[in-house]
This record gives sequence, C-alpha cells and structure tokens, in this order.
Amino acid sequence: MKKAEQYAIWGLALYFVLFAVLHLLNLDRIPLVWFDEVMGLDPAVNKVFKDGFVSRIWPQDGTEQRFMAYLPIRFLFHMFHLTVLPFEVFWQRLPWAIYFLTAALLLYRSAKTAGLKVLWALIVVFLFINDKAVFEVARSMRVDPLSMMFLAALGLAYYKKAKWLQALLAAFLIFIHPNLWVISLLLFLNACSTNRIVSVKPHVFWIIPIVAILA
Repeated sequence: MKKAEQYAIWGLALYFVLFAVLHLLNLDRIPLVWFDEVMGLDPAVNKVFKDGFVSRIWPQDGTEQRFMAYLPIRFLFHMFHLTVLPFEVFWQRLPWAIYFLTAALLLYRSAKTAGLKVLWALIVVFLFINDKAVFEVARSMRVDPLSMMFLAALGLAYYKKAKWLQALLAAFLIFIHPNLWVISLLLFLNACSTNRIVSVKPHVFWIIPIVAILA
C-alpha cells in the first residue's frame, strides 16, 4: 500500500471519528424539531402515556379512534424508546442518530464485502454521510435513519449471501416505508432464488412476510 493511500485512509478514519462525536452533540437543539418528528412521535406517545394507539394531529379520518395512517415499524421503535429513555428531545433523538452511524458502518462493511479496497469503501461512506439530503435527516426522529440502517444491513446480507437474513430484512423493510417496497420485493425474491436474479416460485421464506402481515 502506498504511503499516500495510507495517509488518506488514516485521514478519513480520523474524520469519521470526529464526525461521530460531533453527530451526537446538541441533538436537542439542532435541527429544530420538525413537524414530521412530532407527527411520527404522537401516536407512540399516546400509546405509551395516554389512551391507546391514536393520533389527533394526523389529517386522515379515523386516526383519533385507531391509528392506521402509516406503516408500523417506526412507531414500534418510538414506543420502545419512550419506554426505556426519558421523554426529552435529546434522548428520543439519540437512538436515531445512532441508527444513522450504524448505517454508515454497515455500508462500509457492505462495500468491503462487495470487493472494494479499504480506501474506496471509506470514500463511499464519506460521500454517503456528507450527502446534503442524507445529512439533513441524520439527526432527526424521521423514518430515514432507521430505513438507512436496515437497507445497509440488507446490502451486507446480500453480499455475504446470507439468504435467510436477506429475506428477513427485506420483509422487515416492507413495514417501514412504501418507497422501499420495490427494492424490498426484488431482494426478497432474490433471497428465494438459487441461480437466478429473482424467483417467484413458492419458497419457505414466504412464511416471513405472511406471518408479519397476519401479526
């Protein structure tokens, strides 16, 4: 390995350490609490502290009787956080900030497993965490940090050819956000295949999403 490459690797590694530390500072102030965060937290707050899984601030009819306006995984995580952590902005944002950092780490592992050298894998992560759209949501309680973490984990399972884990994560993503349905379906069908890109033949992995939907 050339010295210039070594210096670049150590420089990027130091940058990521500083980024991770600074990423966790002033979570209660920056960014200002978004309306998206309030809407996402409201049904979980009502479930944990008040009168059931309902919301009176969502515009959909019927949410004040039973909340069914959004996919459930995000709210399950919110409810867990509210149960074990103080009900304060910093503490409720902290897990989501950690999910984002975990996504970056899993992305690095995915890039390495895919065959990239250390330097190029670090560059991929550098570009990811500094993307404007990604950085804007990385410290919030929006669904994005959670989606990023599970997408990165799914990518790692794909490159490691861990078919059962790939099927499980792909099915899990279906319950996070509709924008993930296409990639979730393709990677789930890929996990059900042996020598083809996707397979629509019945497979034992189909039990995973069926059980999740019925639950």
